Amino acid sequence: MRDFEAAAKRPTLPDFRGLPECQYRCLVTRTSIRVLRVEALDDADRDIHPKLIKVRIEEVNLDENPEFNALSYVWGDHRAPLGQDNRRDRPKHSFNILCNDQTMSVTYNLFCFLRRLSSSREGALKDIRAMPFWIDQLCIQSDNSERTFQVAIMDRVYAQARRVVSWLGESDIQVDSAVRLLGKLKDVPLDRVSQPNSNVAQFVKDIPNDDWLALGSLLSRPYFKRAWIVQEIAMAKELLIICGEYTLHCDDLAHCSAILETSEAWTMLSWYASVFRSVQNHVAPDGQCRESLHYGGQLAALIEAQSTVGNQLVAPENLLLLGEQFDATVPVDKYFAMLHSRRLFFTEDGLLGMGPESSENGDEVWEIDGLLTPRVMHRVDSGAFRYVGEAFVLGMTQTEWLARAEVS
Repeated sequence: MRDFEAAAKRPTLPDFRGLPECQYRCLVTRTSIRVLRVEALDDADRDIHPKLIKVRIEEVNLDENPEFNALSYVWGDHRAPLGQDNRRDRPKHSFNILCNDQTMSVTYNLFCFLRRLSSSREGALKDIRAMPFWIDQLCIQSDNSERTFQVAIMDRVYAQARRVVSWLGESDIQVDSAVRLLGKLKDVPLDRVSQPNSNVAQFVKDIPNDDWLALGSLLSRPYFKRAWIVQEIAMAKELLIICGEYTLHCDDLAHCSAILETSEAWTMLSWYASVFRSVQNHVAPDGQCRESLHYGGQLAALIEAQSTVGNQLVAPENLLLLGEQFDATVPVDKYFAMLHSRRLFFTEDGLLGMGPESSENGDEVWEIDGLLTPRVMHRVDSGAFRYVGEAFVLGMTQTEWLARAEVS
């Protein structure tokens, strides 16, 4: 009984009053980054509090090819929009952890990830826990000059990471059903889905409405709509997707996206699953059914962006239109998040443009009759010009997406 009473009186979270706030040392070089290791708790730590989280930060140099994981996540509320009314203020609260034996505040979603990482007894998180992590919230200090160059090399950080861990947030009562449905969908061949008279109808009919709602809730999480996620997962050598205690496979999500976006199964869904009957049928010019834009959230757009952002052959204005499908706290970030392998520049007339990464100061931007987008041209020693690539320039290009992004 005494043990029960002691546990009942124990505070929900550790009390770090009296401990100093964590202080960072300046990074040694411009290719240095901080990484952190989650420390295992000993019996004395658990006596202090079972939810205690201890991390230790160290410095590494990207030029020396260190081994680390990089975390991709949202700072704010991780839940689907329909679930955000419950305990609305909790995601805005900060939670304390011990960093180098000093106190540091983190957001609720990051706290949940660190708690999962530190307490995992099995599964993917336990397997990767020994390797240090790069997490922007903990590894970049608030000093403006350092923050500037650290943000500038974030694409390199994600590209060099051993793996990128996509943290969708904590699980809820619907995630189990959503994961179960993903497992069923991966067994449906795509060539069957496009046939309206195939036996896929029987498959769809047997899936409860609640399972479709659960999948919709999972795919509507803010993670799939955040612009910077595109760059983070596009850089990944290996992508590990975690939601609470569940590990999701990227191939399963891609297969699910293809089924939900491209097939005539939507007609069958409206017949057999009442949850879809209230969804207006949107058809694209090519005849494809687009209801996934309502039901599936941003999954299809995210998968398209993952394969598009690093492709130098994709026209710049198409990257901007792609970015418009995502959210960012600062509107122009929807633009910058699409900029992998591209660089920004200003013309002599002061126009903002985006061109190939190989473009240089002094290159010329040409408008050529019959072409929708300007071309970047480089003058060589002989006086001739070498073609560098396509450009997007505000004021010279038909697609003026960035102008609507409130650039100042």
